[in-house]
Amino acid sequence: MRRGSILVPLLLIAAGVILLLNNLGHLPWSVWGTLFRLWPVLFIALGLDILFGRSALRWALGIALVVLVVLAVLLALFGPAPVGPLETVRVPIGGATRAEVNLRLSVGNLVVRAGTDADLLVRGTVTALWPDRAAWTANRSEGAERFSLTVDRRHGLPPAWWPERAQVTVEVVPSVPIALWATLGEGTSLLDLSDLDLTVLVVHGGPGAVDLNLPARGRFTAEIMSGIGEVTVLIPSGLGAQIRVAEGSGPVDAPPDWPRDGGLIVSPGYETATHRVDVTLRAGSGRIAILSLETP
Repeated sequence: MRRGSILVPLLLIAAGVILLLNNLGHLPWSVWGTLFRLWPVLFIALGLDILFGRSALRWALGIALVVLVVLAVLLALFGPAPVGPLETVRVPIGGATRAEVNLRLSVGNLVVRAGTDADLLVRGTVTALWPDRAAWTANRSEGAERFSLTVDRRHGLPPAWWPERAQVTVEVVPSVPIALWATLGEGTSLLDLSDLDLTVLVVHGGPGAVDLNLPARGRFTAEIMSGIGEVTVLIPSGLGAQIRVAEGSGPVDAPPDWPRDGGLIVSPGYETATHRVDVTLRAGSGRIAILSLETP
């Protein structure tokens, strides 16, 4: 007796496997949206099934399906635990007299701002659904608190195939001097440092856009590098700025009334300013825009 097409049974089994992984928490339900965008593959599979009939294609698809089911079961039983919304990260201030904060996000949307709880040195929230994952550490040495947060992705699929990104918010207490390093990747980043007491700032942008607001008070150094994405730096008018643009850098825009001598850009009144920043810029293919903010 002639059997029907093998395509429908294979689709039912594949859908069952995906639903199983959804229920176990190893795949988000949003994966169905990604699969829906691949619907033209059904026409390819149907055409191959008609072309080859019950012979080689059936064996190849059957073997591939068995391998898929075995891998799915092994992942469900022995794979990493599903990553869901993480609880709020809290690092008490204790006796810390300074802090070093290191943020490394290969993927994810980031917001950094001043905290409102004087008892917490760092307060953060991370929502990292599969395939994104997050890890953080905090340790203290000689009065310095070192906080590190890393967010990356389990696989190397292009972001367009998996557009959902982790959402990260980090709040830092404004009463303690802070050295901040931020290495950024896919996603947008807003670093509102206007109320922080900075000593060192290092920002390496990636494919995503970065908005960086500097504080109006203090004396600190900054190194800012753009990747593919654009970096916008907002400098308050009360903060004197001396900016050195590294040789070979891409486009760097600055206010037209700031004197520029080759790779050196200096804000008006820098030499006599009480509060100042010395900046080194390294622009990649993404533009770096320096904007001046009038402050009361």
